[in-house]
Amino acid sequence: MISLSEPIMGTIEQLVASANNDIKHWMLGGSCGLVLQGVPLGREPRDVDIYADEPDAKQLQEQWNPYATDAPEWNATSTYHSLLSHYQICGVPIELVGQFIVTTPQCQYNTIIRDALWNHRIIYNVDRFSIALMPLAHELVFNILRQREDRTASIAQVINAAPEQHIAAMNAVLANCSEPAYIRSIVNERCPNLMAFLFV
Repeated sequence: MISLSEPIMGTIEQLVASANNDIKHWMLGGSCGLVLQGVPLGREPRDVDIYADEPDAKQLQEQWNPYATDAPEWNATSTYHSLLSHYQICGVPIELVGQFIVTTPQCQYNTIIRDALWNHRIIYNVDRFSIALMPLAHELVFNILRQREDRTASIAQVINAAPEQHIAAMNAVLANCSEPAYIRSIVNERCPNLMAFLFV
């Protein structure tokens, strides 16, 4: 099983230490968050992805400015829309993603932290600090929408081991999808036991 390297863990610790305690609603996602939740990946994570709503992202940008490698800017493509900024600590790249929206022809998914995913955060504790992780329900839907079959299969494998633990988080994710019926149908193919709980 892949684990996070010392530089990656040290970078996450520094981000936690550098953020004002009043700025609570930010979460670790991407490959680092997956590894810390036991999702098997093909290679060790090389960067750190942080998610927050726009107001919290702007405060974090100020807190983490000493590590900044660019200025924050709104970034929009045909698929992604977010307030992006980048940082580096001990050679480890960091991406702060604010107000993240994923849009495909089938569905738009708004990644809402403070009023949605935060309520279903996974707390990862180590000796020196703790960090809130994005729930696997979010990671599953995100990777379905961006058509990352490798990630989708690995995440579904972990969810299927204990589907009842992901019910509330999946409901929160579906509530922020423009076409929840479409997402339900795709998730049902991957995690039928989870969807059976949701349909009760």
